[in-house]
Amino acid sequence: SSDLAFLDSVGTLIPPAYELWREHNVPEEKDEKDKSKKRRPVSVSPSTSQEISENQYAVICSEKQAKVISLPTQNCIHNHNITETSFVLRADIVTMSNSLCLACFCANGHIMALSLPSLRPLLDVNYLPLTNMRIARTFCFTNNGQALYLVSPTEIQRITYS
Repeated sequence: SSDLAFLDSVGTLIPPAYELWREHNVPEEKDEKDKSKKRRPVSVSPSTSQEISENQYAVICSEKQAKVISLPTQNCIHNHNITETSFVLRADIVTMSNSLCLACFCANGHIMALSLPSLRPLLDVNYLPLTNMRIARTFCFTNNGQALYLVSPTEIQRITYS
């Protein structure tokens, strides 16, 4: 599993290009064909208030490590080895305490949080080793220090971390 996200020059998450934007002041059309015409892709290019010379950052997380790469130069400015003996099952960019971090769940049960863009370790706790594939398939981080996964086909487990 790998994760990729982009940050602007001040470390704010840039939304993915595939998110939809809707005009709120336009009346809703009942015809689905007309609805799709109202959708616009999110622009990831700099706005007129930003200078084009500002850097952006790519945050990349693989099974063993995380990197922050400066764009457009493609220089690795921060690198963190997440695990030597296990591998990352899930990695998400989340908000904790009003700042962005990279949250990782490893197969050995560790939950880690790394600051962005510096990748400084903020949290490393042993939670739950991988005991069944349902946890690996359904585990996800949410904002404000929470995560969810399916314990059984009908039971959701919610955890908090800080």
